[in-house]
Amino acid sequence: MFCKCYRDFADPECRTRRKSQMTAYFLSVFLGVFGADHFYLGNYYSGFAKLASFGGLGVWWVVDIVRIGSSPIYSSEYRLAYDLPHAFYVLFTVCLFTCLGYFIFGTLTRAYNNQRAKSKFLRREEELHAKMLATTGIKNRPGDCINPGFSSYAMPMNPCGNYGAVPENVRQSGQLNPFSAYGVFQHATTGYSGPPGRYNGHSQPRNPADFAMRASCAMPQYQEYAGAMEYGY
Repeated sequence: MFCKCYRDFADPECRTRRKSQMTAYFLSVFLGVFGADHFYLGNYYSGFAKLASFGGLGVWWVVDIVRIGSSPIYSSEYRLAYDLPHAFYVLFTVCLFTCLGYFIFGTLTRAYNNQRAKSKFLRREEELHAKMLATTGIKNRPGDCINPGFSSYAMPMNPCGNYGAVPENVRQSGQLNPFSAYGVFQHATTGYSGPPGRYNGHSQPRNPADFAMRASCAMPQYQEYAGAMEYGY
C-alpha cells in the first residue's frame, strides 16, 4: 500500500517535488517561442527544436499553450503539479488570443490604409504632372512619372534632316535640365558614363557634384550653369 502524496510531491515515498503547471504555462505563453517551457519540463531535444524553429513559426507555440494549460502533462519524470486553476487558464487564454488577434488585425489594417493613401497620393501627383505637361505641349511618357532616368527619355530627332544637328529651341530648352532631350542627347553622344559604380540603375549620377563637373565639360558653352545643374538633379 502507498500513501497518497500531497499535490506538489511525487514518487513512492513522496519526496520528489513536482514541477509547477502554472510555471510551465506562463513560460509557454511568454517564452514559448524560445522553447523555455520544454527546457523547464526537462525535454531538451524538443526545446532546442522549438528554439530553432521559433515556436514552429507560431503553430507549436499555440499548441503547447493549450496542451500545458488544459491539464497537468508529464515532465521528464512525473506529472506536473495541478496548481493552475482551469477557470483562470480559460479566461487568460481567451483574453490573450483576443488581444493578439486585435493587434494583428490592426497592424494589417493600418498597413493597408497606408498603402492605399500612398497609391492615391502618387496617382494624384501623376495626374497633376500630366496636366502640367499637357499645358506645355510635351507628351507624357510612363518613365516620366516615377524615378526618371536617362533611359526614360527618348533621343531628340532632327526635323531638318541633317543627322547630328540639334535645333536651337531644343538646345536652349536643355541648358538647365540634364534630363531634357538635349541633355540626354549630350549624355549619349559625349560618352561620359564613367567607370562602373558611378551611375545607378537609372543612369543617374550617384555624386551630383561629379555629374555637374562632367556635364559642364560636355557642354563648355554652359559652364556657368554647372552649379545650377547640380541642384537641378
